[in-house]
Amino acid sequence: MKSRPLFHCLLVVTVAFTATSDCLAQTDDDPIDFYRDVYPIFRIRCVSCHGPGKQDSLLRLDQREYAVRGGESGATSVGGDLETNEIYLRVTSHAISVRMPFGEAPLPDSEIDVIRRWVEQGCHWPHRFEDDEQESWIPIALRPAARWLEPYLPTSHAAMIAAVILLLVVLLQQRIKKAATADDGSSIELTGVYRRLSKVRVRDCVVLMVLVSFGYSIQTLHNQLADEIIKNEGLSAQLTKSAEKPLSPDLFGDPPMPLRPHHPPRMHGIYYRGNDERHPRLFNNGNYLTSILKIEALDSSGQQLDQDKSVSAGELNIRFDIERAPLTSLHLLSNKNVVNNVVLSKRPNPFSADVKENKDAVTMDIIEDDQHWEGRFLIGEVAADDSKTLDGMIYVYYHNQYHYGIHYNIVLVNGRVQSESELWLGNLYLPPTLQFPNEKRVPYHEWFDYQTQPVITVANPDDPHLIGIEEHEQKNAEEHKE
Repeated sequence: MKSRPLFHCLLVVTVAFTATSDCLAQTDDDPIDFYRDVYPIFRIRCVSCHGPGKQDSLLRLDQREYAVRGGESGATSVGGDLETNEIYLRVTSHAISVRMPFGEAPLPDSEIDVIRRWVEQGCHWPHRFEDDEQESWIPIALRPAARWLEPYLPTSHAAMIAAVILLLVVLLQQRIKKAATADDGSSIELTGVYRRLSKVRVRDCVVLMVLVSFGYSIQTLHNQLADEIIKNEGLSAQLTKSAEKPLSPDLFGDPPMPLRPHHPPRMHGIYYRGNDERHPRLFNNGNYLTSILKIEALDSSGQQLDQDKSVSAGELNIRFDIERAPLTSLHLLSNKNVVNNVVLSKRPNPFSADVKENKDAVTMDIIEDDQHWEGRFLIGEVAADDSKTLDGMIYVYYHNQYHYGIHYNIVLVNGRVQSESELWLGNLYLPPTLQFPNEKRVPYHEWFDYQTQPVITVANPDDPHLIGIEEHEQKNAEEHKE
């Protein structure tokens, strides 16, 4: 008789776990459940950059209301098919500048498959407690209460766990008491753990579970607050470091990866470099164009590569072109400055190293005296009807400090450039005057952009201080001393 309570306890627990396992068991052919299958991927892989604390490209994937709006590009995040859904296209891209999570390893095939099935099934992202009536385990009458509880999920989770434990304790007590009653109605004396369990009062269990639930909730909220503080402190430290030393490698990562301009994928393009000085005596208060930068990919015949076009067999080169804007000072852009100090290399050098010592270093050639220069960087060779991918980053150095990054991703299939191929130029140099909008500071788009900038039509005053020549020459002198 004494073994019956233990037997019944084990039976109750076994049945409970068996029922739970049967409910959770799923096959590959079952419909995707967003909150069970997809949302955990978003939480782990995406929300750190696209969540409440940080919204890269103005995209949030932590809540449905934000996700349906899309991001800065306007592309579809919730909806579309495998050809248009931005999330699926990003996680399956072979271009390192496009693939997400950015700067990390690709998602495992199992997670990509989940996202693929989710998109194929219509990107169903229900409101947190408004799933289909046939699939939902929450009774319709209780859904308003469930919605009310959503802001308090840490507490409700703990309360649900505590309620399950309390229920098991009550069931266990009932089984013990029943087992302690003989067939003739008389009581059997319990000993050991069974006696102690039979004396436990439900009221005491309720108080204990409330305290445990409250403590769990406080700890959860504390951890969330601590995470936010760490994130804010890290961001503050990064901004401080970038202000003190704008060329800090921490700002762009290691190896450095520039921000991709927000233009469509293309195989050639023009970019515009502005002035980083502001003063009322300067043309347009200092907001004007200083140089025009062009990039293009060329095949062995010198023809420009383009999407959906064939490529001649032989060497492939990236051409980088600098053109001095009208009336830009020769102190800033001249044969001496460009030919001696601008270098192309695939190696991300430390700031103190001499880039010209790199084996792959390429310097600029003069196209037009004191006006126009170009450099050609070999990225590989292709054969006729070749199928391969050339992907990499070329750094543009000025005085041994990288200023730009040229990213290329050229996908060839049977000798033709595929539509996903792209070539773009990104900025890697942030001068101290580059800040958030301020009439005496320089907005980022006025420093570097793929859209044109104002061109000087009236010559600036010949004041070295106004146009930054003194600072420029002082920096050059310090570098030569080193």
